Amino acid sequence: MIAYLFGLLSTFAFGISNTYWKKASAQVSFPGLVFFRGIIACSCFGIAWIYFRSSNKLPDSLINEHATFNQYGLTILLCLICSLGLVFYLKSLDYSPVSISVPLSSINIFGILAAVIILKEHFKPIYFFSFGIGIIGVLLSQSYTMVGKKYVWNKGGNYSILAALFWGSSYTLFKYSSQWMGAIPLAFILEGSVVFTALIWLRLSDPDFFQMKYIFSSGNIKHYFILALFLLCGTLFFNLAVQNIPLLVINIFGFFTLFVSISTGIIFYKERLSVKQGLGVCCLLISILIVQLYTN
Repeated sequence: MIAYLFGLLSTFAFGISNTYWKKASAQVSFPGLVFFRGIIACSCFGIAWIYFRSSNKLPDSLINEHATFNQYGLTILLCLICSLGLVFYLKSLDYSPVSISVPLSSINIFGILAAVIILKEHFKPIYFFSFGIGIIGVLLSQSYTMVGKKYVWNKGGNYSILAALFWGSSYTLFKYSSQWMGAIPLAFILEGSVVFTALIWLRLSDPDFFQMKYIFSSGNIKHYFILALFLLCGTLFFNLAVQNIPLLVINIFGFFTLFVSISTGIIFYKERLSVKQGLGVCCLLISILIVQLYTN
């Protein structure tokens, strides 16, 4: 029973984190938030890696000392690709409400294709139905504007779909990296890659960022630690839950993460969706749930 509690806590940590970005960005830009959050989280994972490395009883699922140089290199490349997913997700928040960006960035098409093409997993006929529902959801959830004689949809949708592409494909392939080195080193490398990506993002978008005194104000430092805390708690509770809960249940917990994100966006940001957009979000959630129910 305690494992299911950990799973639910992980769901709420990740779900609230998805919506907290918008509140935290009132003064500090998204790349700045990503950078400082990553520094804090990466430091914690690094300390855990050093501390637990000396433990002879630690299972390989947490820290595996037998990873090769090539495996580390491939994992770093994969983590850099994954970090782009966060970049595009946060870009989508500039144009779309959380209740639209979250389900769009979570569409499962790209993860399924990566699993089938690269991992050689069986493509189930039910996936065609999921794809169809997902495409309908994408079209319905977008707000359109008339430019000349053409309909142009919200840029946030484009960024959300790119986030889904990078997140879906990379998280599928993390199956290899997790086996190669364990959960803690993988978490450290992933957050280190996020910090590196955020640093480049800052240099390109705001070269004078680190000269601004307000980034070290008490209020902004609080946001950095809150975002890092959500990440650390979500990761910790997920790793504790996944050891004792069937993968099917873990997948359903992922569906509730979306529900938490959308609900908090509507409650705390007073987001309002049109009937069409609401139907689109429902289609996206149904599409994701179908795949999760038939994954195992």
